[in-house]
Amino acid sequence: RVNIKAGTYTISSALNIGVSNVVFRGYTTTIGDLDSVSPSTLRVAGADIPKVTGTTRAVSNTNYISNATIQNISFEFDASDTVIYMNNMTDFSLLRCRAINSNSAGRCTKSRYSFFQIANCYLHNASTTVNVHETAALGGSSASIIRSVISGGSVGSTGPSTRYIDSLFINQSGIAINGLGYTQQDIHGCSFYNAGSHFISASSARLCVSQCVFDTCGGYAINKTGSNYCLTNNAYYDSSFTSGRISTSDGDDFEAVTL
Repeated sequence: RVNIKAGTYTISSALNIGVSNVVFRGYTTTIGDLDSVSPSTLRVAGADIPKVTGTTRAVSNTNYISNATIQNISFEFDASDTVIYMNNMTDFSLLRCRAINSNSAGRCTKSRYSFFQIANCYLHNASTTVNVHETAALGGSSASIIRSVISGGSVGSTGPSTRYIDSLFINQSGIAINGLGYTQQDIHGCSFYNAGSHFISASSARLCVSQCVFDTCGGYAINKTGSNYCLTNNAYYDSSFTSGRISTSDGDDFEAVTL
């Protein structure tokens, strides 16, 4: 474990994670004093966690390694790059963290060839260049965003075989979740508000959406090609969509709630 005490730290180059099985954890006054916080507690920036600032990447890796976790840390950057970039990392978790990028040409997180979990986090990206700069770009075989806030960016999130659970997507200039042609998208219990284009664009990917709320976008609530989708018990503010609820009627749509 690498323990980081609450305070402000400005860095000029990225922390390179070069070993497996490592945890970077923030604490307030005594090492481990935040470890008993319930996993369901959303921890954001404050006097109780360390704040890391800079203008380049904050965290990256260059080796094929596995099992790394960052928790209870706020990254507040103005970087034209990605704040947290994991390349060839198996099993990476970002827990109870903030990642803010105030640069209009940057991202908050990006991964390649890895399982990436984001839980109880707040991510905000200042980019408004449509469909270019994602707030959370998740690559690899699988990923998940759980109980988190994804704010801003041209795209909120994109990635293959991704699960989105109990999260909020707000103020994307383009698409909230862009599934492109990836294998599977499972979206449950999420809220979507104010996207410039579609909330969800799944292309040919299999899509399951349940118990979500959709309000105000410049296109379809769900833009989908093909019939491989199932929509269940979602709530739509239909009058707030420029194009409509869904772009095709070939899949399964079981909606008990209409607003």
